[in-house]
Amino acid sequence: MPRKKRLGDLIILGAAGGWALNAAEMAEEGGWHVRALVNNLAPDRVRLVDSAYPIYQLVELPRDLKELPAFCALATPAYRRHLVEEAVGADITRFARLVHPSAHVSRSVQLGDGVFVGTMATIGPHVWVGNHAHLHGRAFVGHGTRIEEFAVVAPGAFVNSISVVREGAYLGMCA
Repeated sequence: MPRKKRLGDLIILGAAGGWALNAAEMAEEGGWHVRALVNNLAPDRVRLVDSAYPIYQLVELPRDLKELPAFCALATPAYRRHLVEEAVGADITRFARLVHPSAHVSRSVQLGDGVFVGTMATIGPHVWVGNHAHLHGRAFVGHGTRIEEFAVVAPGAFVNSISVVREGAYLGMCA
């Protein structure tokens, strides 16, 4: 079995939910080393899940972790946008793409920063995916399509060729 390419250290934003643990696991499957989860909510509002990763409040994040690339693991586009803006305000300025090893991404695809491409997703040629867009497992995006910033293509959704998914849109499961 070939060795995975090591991509470096990473922090995951949005530690309050299970999606952060899913993203952390997928990041590690793809070659990242997750150093920490970052909580964006007040501690009294959070039901933190058991985690093998250290969990920090955004305001308490040490400088060395702020310098690492981050991935925002919030499902709702508006909340994701808000947390990314908070992170940038806290001096987190680099965002990683998470692409599952089983995904098929055509070599002509342009992926923005902070993009997520899930398990067995397919992205056809000449597709543009904006910053912090999420394309979940088994999603299909046809050629010549534009997925704008913070949009979500949910699991199993089908986006026909030469289409546009607008900024912040949420295309539901199996749509």
